[in-house]
Amino acid sequence: MTEDPNPAGIFSDLATNPATKAAIMQDAALSVDDFADRHGQTIRQHYAKGGYKMDFEDGHQAAAQLWRYLRTPS
Repeated sequence: MTEDPNPAGIFSDLATNPATKAAIMQDAALSVDDFADRHGQTIRQHYAKGGYKMDFEDGHQAAAQLWRYLRTPS
């Protein structure tokens, strides 16, 4: 995990857990704020398992970037 998280990399990391991937894909229909409120914690917990401590604001920001990434047409 870098200081400037890449949303594609975050999604790839989180998608290793099928239940997490499904929840993220379903929740992409939420507003950016609701998504970030819900999945900022998801991101922080995932990276904490690898020893990377992320504060609330960084988790929220990473989740908002992930939401934008998921909502951008390919």
